[in-house]
Amino acid sequence: MALNGMIQPQLPKLTGKNFDYWSIQIKCLFSSQELWDIVKDGFKDVTDSEFKMLAAAKEALKDCRKKDKKALFFLYQAVDEAVFERLSNAKTAKEAWDMLERNNSKNQEKRASDPPTALAPPPSSPSGSSHSSLKESVRRNPPQNITMPVKLKDYIIDDTDNDDDSDLTHYIMFLDCDPLRFDEAAKEEKWRKAMCDEIEAIEKNKTWELTKLPKGQKAIGVKWVYKTKCKQDGSIDRHKARLVVKGYKQKPEVDFHEVFAPVARLELVRLLIALAAQKQWKIHQMDVKSTFLNGFLDEEVYIEQPPGFIQKGEEDKVYKLKKALYGLKQAPRAWYTCIDRYFQKRFNFNTYGVLKHCSFQKAEFRKCPFEHALYIKNNSNGDLLFVSLYVDDLIFTGNNSIMIEELKRA
Repeated sequence: MALNGMIQPQLPKLTGKNFDYWSIQIKCLFSSQELWDIVKDGFKDVTDSEFKMLAAAKEALKDCRKKDKKALFFLYQAVDEAVFERLSNAKTAKEAWDMLERNNSKNQEKRASDPPTALAPPPSSPSGSSHSSLKESVRRNPPQNITMPVKLKDYIIDDTDNDDDSDLTHYIMFLDCDPLRFDEAAKEEKWRKAMCDEIEAIEKNKTWELTKLPKGQKAIGVKWVYKTKCKQDGSIDRHKARLVVKGYKQKPEVDFHEVFAPVARLELVRLLIALAAQKQWKIHQMDVKSTFLNGFLDEEVYIEQPPGFIQKGEEDKVYKLKKALYGLKQAPRAWYTCIDRYFQKRFNFNTYGVLKHCSFQKAEFRKCPFEHALYIKNNSNGDLLFVSLYVDDLIFTGNNSIMIEELKRA
C-alpha cells in the first residue's frame, strides 16, 4: 500500500502475544506518517453546533479528524480477527490504542500469576536409543549462525526501557529510504552522480535530440526514480537513477499505437530445461542492459527536459525521442521489434547506432510460428541453437558451443 509516495512495510499481525515487538513497528509507521501524536494524545473533537471558530482552526480540526481515521484504519488492518473484535467499538485511534495497551497489561499480569508448568521427563529407554536419536538429530540439523546484513550493521537497537519517541529512529530500517523527489536527491552527491550517469548513457545511445516543440504537439513530462541496488549479502552495490517518462499522459493513436510485446511462457522455459537435461546440453542466460533504450520509435514523441538537466538558454525547447525510454507505453513493443529484426534479418548500423540499410536476406534464425518468443537456428551439420526471449532476458541452449559463443559475442 502506498502512503504519500512511500511504501508501507509489511507488518506482522497482532495476535495478542507479540504486542511489544508489534508496537515498535506500528509506532515507527505512525511516526513516519505524522500520526503518532494523534494516536498517543488524541484530539478534542467538537460538534457542528460548537463549530464557531476561525477558518484556520477549522482546517486544523479537519486535518486531525482525517489523521485519526487514517490511524484507526491502520490499527484495524494490523490486528487479527480475535483482537479486531475488541477494537470494533473504538471510535478514535487513541481509544483503540488504549484498549490494546490495557489488554496487553492484563495478559502480562495473567502470565505472571500463573504457576510455571513442570516439564514432563522424557520416557526412559533402557537401550539409550532416545539419547542417540537426539545426537543424530543435532548432527543432521546443526544450529545456524544468523548474521545481520552488512547494510544494517550500523543500526543501534537499544534494549533499555525508554519512552522517548526519538528512539524510533533506530527502527527506520523498516521504511523505504530512497528519495522520492528530485529536490531530495539533488542534496546528495551519490544521487547527483547517478543522474549524471543516466543522462550520459542516454546521450551516448543517441536516444533524443533537442528541438523546438512543433505546433499541435504536446510534450510529455518525465520524472526521476531512485533505487539503491544491493548485493547478495545485503551490502550496497550502487545507486541507480532512472529517467522515466510519464506514460500515463500518452494518448492512444496519437502518442502510441501497438503496445503488445510477446514474452516466453513458463511452459516454454520448462520445455527448454527438460530438453537440455535430456540431451545433456548447457543452459546459458544473458541480460540486456538498458533494454528499452535500444528500441526505435515509429511515432513522434516529445518529452520535457529532465529536472536538473535543463539546457541554459534553451529552456523553451523539448527533446524529440528517437528511441524508447522507460515509462513509454510502446517501449516493450519497440524493444521486441528491435530484437526480432535482429534475429530474423541482417541489419547494418553506423557507429551511432542508426540504421543505414538492411539486406533482406534469409535469416539464420527462424521464429516459431506458435511461440513468438522462441527462435531456432541450425547449420548444415544439423546442429541446433534454441533462444527464448523474456523482455530483457535471453535463455539459450544447443549442441554446438561455437554457435553459442557467436551469439554471446553478437
